Amino acid sequence: MWIGRLPALAAVFVIAGGITSAGPAALAAGSASTTIAPGTSALTAGSPSTGFPAASAPTAGSPAAAGAKRLCGTRAGRKPRIKKVIWIFMENRSFGKHAGQIPGDPSAKYIKRLIRHCGSTSNYHAVTHPSFPNYLAATSGGLHGDGGMHTYRVRSIFSQVDPSWRSYQEFMPRRCDRDPQVGSPATGHYYVNRHNPAVFYSSSPVHGDCKKFDRPLGTAASGALLRAVKIGKLPRFSLITPGLCNDMHKLPEGVKGCADPTAHGDAWLATWIPIITAGRDYRKGHLVIDIVWDEGNGGKLGAKCLHSSAANCIVANIVISPYTRHKVSSTDFSHYSLLKMTEKLLRVHYLGRAASPGTRNLCRPFGLCPG
Repeated sequence: MWIGRLPALAAVFVIAGGITSAGPAALAAGSASTTIAPGTSALTAGSPSTGFPAASAPTAGSPAAAGAKRLCGTRAGRKPRIKKVIWIFMENRSFGKHAGQIPGDPSAKYIKRLIRHCGSTSNYHAVTHPSFPNYLAATSGGLHGDGGMHTYRVRSIFSQVDPSWRSYQEFMPRRCDRDPQVGSPATGHYYVNRHNPAVFYSSSPVHGDCKKFDRPLGTAASGALLRAVKIGKLPRFSLITPGLCNDMHKLPEGVKGCADPTAHGDAWLATWIPIITAGRDYRKGHLVIDIVWDEGNGGKLGAKCLHSSAANCIVANIVISPYTRHKVSSTDFSHYSLLKMTEKLLRVHYLGRAASPGTRNLCRPFGLCPG
C-alpha cells in the first residue's frame, strides 16, 4: 500500500546497506518520484517485511563500506567553515536500546546507520514535557514563564539571524499558519502549530517576517526546501519539522495509516538527508545538520528534565557534517546546548540558558568548534 504522507523519494542511493550522499546529477533529477512501502525507507527497502531480499551489510574495506563513510567526516581535521545550520525536529522517542527508543527500535534502520558514521549523543536532555516548551526552549533559550502555547515577546534564533531564516513545515497549508491542527484523514497529512515555534514569537522582526519565511516544506520532488537545497541558497538557519507520523508522532485519535511511526520517521529521514547533503551548501562544507527529538516517551507534564537520569528525559541527537567523524558523546547536553552550538557557528550572542557556563556546547565533540 502506498503511503500518501511520505514525500516522493529523490536522489537516494542504496549501496548494500551503506550510507552515501546522492550526487549532484541525481539531485538535479529530483522531479522523479519513487513509492515506498509502509515501514520501509531508502535504506531499509528490501527488508524481510517488504517481501524483497534484505540488503547485505557492507564488510570492512568494501566499496559499500567506503561509501557509507562519505556522508560525514570528509573534511575531518580541517578548519570548519560552517555558515549554515539546519535543525530537524522529530517527536516523542527516548534514547535507548529497546523497541520504541532511538536508536534501539528495529524500525530505526537508517538512523542506526547515521549514528554509526556521524556524531551522536547518549546523554542529551529535553527540557520538559510536553512538546511545545521544548521547541520554545531550543529556539529562545528559556521557557519564559509557563512555557505555554501563547505568544512570546522575546528574542529567538529567528530574530538573531533575521532575515536569513526559514521554518519549513511539512503539510502546512499556508505560510505562517497559526491553526492548532490542520489535516485530513483521507491523506493522513497533518500539520500542528505546536511544532512550529516561529509562529509564537510576537516581537519584531519575526512577527512581521513570519509570512515570508515560515513556509510549507513541499515534497522531495518540488517545493521550498528542495529549491533552496538545489541552488545552494539555504538561509543561515533552518528549522525543518516533518508532519505528524513522519516525525514519529502518532496521528490524531481515530485516524488510521500510522501503525509504526518510527518506521515512517526513519523513511522520511532516509529520503531527505541524502537530498540535503547532495546540495551545494553541504558539499562546500558550509552546512551542519542536527537531528533531534523534542522529548522522550511518557513522563509528567512540567517535568524538570535538565540533568535528569529519567529515561523519558533523555533523547537522541545526531550531528551530520563534513567535519564530524563517528563519535558517540556521553557529555551532559540539552536543547540549550543545541542553541549554543548554533549561535556559536552563526556568530551571534547566546540567548538565555545557552549563555550559562553550565550549558555544554554541542559543537565541541564533533569537530565543529575546536579549541
